[in-house]
Amino acid sequence: MVLFVSLPLPVTGAWTGSVIAFLFGLKFKYAFPAIAIGILIAGVVVTAAVVGVEFLIFQ
Repeated sequence: MVLFVSLPLPVTGAWTGSVIAFLFGLKFKYAFPAIAIGILIAGVVVTAAVVGVEFLIFQ
């Protein structure tokens, strides 16, 4: 679940992860931390990509 949510691609986010957790019958206490960690990882990946591109352009 974490890997799926953490991919910064269309249709791979918290909403879709929540739907998948519901469809697979995952309990909230397992699904919520996995989705939250996935969101944090995706945020770090996107931030690193933007800062890296910005650094290359304005260097």
